[in-house]
Amino acid sequence: MRGASKLPSDLQSTPTSQPGFRSLLSLAKQSIVYVKVSGLYRMSNCLASTFDDLQPIVQVMASEIYNQIIWGSDWPHTG
Repeated sequence: MRGASKLPSDLQSTPTSQPGFRSLLSLAKQSIVYVKVSGLYRMSNCLASTFDDLQPIVQVMASEIYNQIIWGSDWPHTG
């Protein structure tokens, strides 16, 4: 999933409507997949360390699939 800053202009105001997002949530709700949240710097063009454009996506995941989310680091960095 990409933050609004990396989406086409028609999706920037609604990043949770990007292709595949609802399908990912559906799979997680069925306990078919876990979602790893990591490497936010790769999914956002925001230069600040808060990655604000990813907030809507993370909030939906935290409220709808909270027991299927895993946080992880991207260490070691590969590039």
